[in-house]
Amino acid sequence: MLELKIKETCFVITEDEAYEILDRFIARHGRQAEAARQIGVAKSLVSAMANRKLPITGAVLKHLGLRRVTLYEPIPENSDGSQS
Repeated sequence: MLELKIKETCFVITEDEAYEILDRFIARHGRQAEAARQIGVAKSLVSAMANRKLPITGAVLKHLGLRRVTLYEPIPENSDGSQS
């Protein structure tokens, strides 16, 4: 197995938690149309994201202080040295 060295502490949230952040943002602004206006995107885009029909992307992520990242994790080795 490769020797892994972690350079920084990583803090990640789940996709569900990102949607919860979006939901709270919308709630603070009273309605989706106002939230969309604050971000500078179409209400239909915010609506589709709030209804989990589209992933949260672009300007919406940035406005929420988030970014999408891809994560990889090592596959644990079994006691015989094979990977699970």
